[in-house]
Amino acid sequence: MSGKLPWRCFHCDEVFTDEQEAAIHFGRHESQTPVCRIDAAEYRRMEKALETSVNEDTPLHREIASLHSRLYTDTRRAEELGYQRGLDDAKAHPQELGLRPL
Repeated sequence: MSGKLPWRCFHCDEVFTDEQEAAIHFGRHESQTPVCRIDAAEYRRMEKALETSVNEDTPLHREIASLHSRLYTDTRRAEELGYQRGLDDAKAHPQELGLRPL
């Protein structure tokens, strides 16, 4: 060995001499659960959570999409209202705009 001590899992007693292999088993952070302690149901739950996030189908993603949609609709309505006001002003005061009355 190159001066590094091996890693031993006290849950399953597996020994790791490679840092990468140990990181796969233990995780990179203390808050992560070693692979040997994750049951199949928990693993499937994590897979589903990852799939949901990757597909951008979380409640947060849906709320963001809803806000984008509402912003687009409100912006379009405001633009159309402003355009209509401009047309109404042009009809009411054609001389000020250098237009001939209708």
